Amino acid sequence: MMKTKMAKRKPEKRAAKMAAFESLKAGFEARVIPVLQEVEFERSVFSSHHFGGDNREPTYTFISLQEKDLLDLIYFQIRSDELCIKVYYNRIKFSDGPRRVDEFQGRTGLSLLLMPVRKTEKEIHRWLPIPFLKIPRSYVVTDVRSVKAAEEASEKTIAELCGDLMNFDIIRAEWDAEHDPVEVEFATLA
Repeated sequence: MMKTKMAKRKPEKRAAKMAAFESLKAGFEARVIPVLQEVEFERSVFSSHHFGGDNREPTYTFISLQEKDLLDLIYFQIRSDELCIKVYYNRIKFSDGPRRVDEFQGRTGLSLLLMPVRKTEKEIHRWLPIPFLKIPRSYVVTDVRSVKAAEEASEKTIAELCGDLMNFDIIRAEWDAEHDPVEVEFATLA
């Protein structure tokens, strides 16, 4: 009798994890992308930057050029193994900088995802609201008891991410407090 219950739970848990992953992907595209556009990010125009799945776990890259010569780069990885969304943010300074995002068109942008530029990259977390402590927590789905619970937990995770992105100035200020942008010559950008 015990084996039957255990055997029944495994497919149910697998289905719940799959539902959570699919819900994260759908929620990201339906809710997070519009928030990013609202805070003045747009889909990366660099040819080497990913946008979507392409038969692997989805990665989405966005850029913004709100300040002269400073490129904001943010990318998201939706991970099926951890049931989470990893968020990475970086700022790059261009010495002979572009004035518009479309000036990056036709360039690969691969060097912006490699060292030494990547050394200033920061993983963005959700901070647990505990007085006097700053404890990071990933954007992760924690409840996979059932398909319904997993979908609800995914919705909550997406809502938290959207809320944090709506306050993007806080993310940018935290990055600025810890880092100086790596300088890249625009003319040498492949």
